[in-house]
Amino acid sequence: MSEVTVRKNFLFKSNVAKHLEEMAQQEGKSMTRVLEELIEQKYEEASKGEKLQALNDFFEITNDRIEPNTTIQNTKASMDTKYV
Repeated sequence: MSEVTVRKNFLFKSNVAKHLEEMAQQEGKSMTRVLEELIEQKYEEASKGEKLQALNDFFEITNDRIEPNTTIQNTKASMDTKYV
């Protein structure tokens, strides 16, 4: 797997920098690795939120358009009789 490295200068408040250093020591990881994992975790949470919102939007749009207990077989049968 090829890695892409983007280097930026980050400025942290001294207490945040100290917390990051302590977290890295506790987990036995580099500060960079701790930040990478935190960013990926936050990104996954945001991604899940977007997907859930899209799913909720879908159900709102289709609400009352699909009759309860409708099956694919019933829908196909209904479509077949419309075009005969």
